[in-house]
Amino acid sequence: MIRRHTACRARHSRDLEKERPSTHLTGAALVGPQPSMRLIGAPSPVGKTEVASYKLSRPSSLNVHEVSMHYPRFIAAFLVYAVVDIVWNVSPIARSMYESLHEASGSDALLDAYGKQMDTWGGVELLSLLAFFLLIAFANYYLAIQPAIRENSLGTAMRNSFALGCAAYATYIAPIFVTFAGWPAALVPIDILIGGLLSLITSTVVTYVVLRRSRA
Repeated sequence: MIRRHTACRARHSRDLEKERPSTHLTGAALVGPQPSMRLIGAPSPVGKTEVASYKLSRPSSLNVHEVSMHYPRFIAAFLVYAVVDIVWNVSPIARSMYESLHEASGSDALLDAYGKQMDTWGGVELLSLLAFFLLIAFANYYLAIQPAIRENSLGTAMRNSFALGCAAYATYIAPIFVTFAGWPAALVPIDILIGGLLSLITSTVVTYVVLRRSRA
């Protein structure tokens, strides 16, 4: 009798356990719903557009040493080009070559009429020459010297500077030859070649010194 009563109580307890709602929470329920990953600005499931949030990124620190080296290299290119250009133009070789070519073509009269001797130059002429030296030095530094330093290649400086110098001198000598009658045709390739060599010497010297000092 007692055994039967005990069995009835056990069966009654199991029935109550089935009817009672489960209070057991799984791990996912405790953690809660996980947010779905959506692109910023994409429509949300309820039809609303999320407002894009922007974070100001901290700028990367600049290489102060690299920036500080730009100016000395540019000044070096300016000084080297100015010295080489002036030395070439006042040299006896250049003077005799230009004089003989102009006399042979008959354009010496044109130079006498429109040319200016260096001893007659004023402030305007000197400022114009200074502006040219600054521009050609900047072009050599930006297009030849700096790329060569980044690539650690002297050949890059030589190739880029020679092409730059030829193009720069061709932009003035070709229009002069086309415009003025009797201008020596031989001066066109000569001046273009000289322009290439002037830039070649400038960029090669500066790049060589910088690369040699960096390896020391």
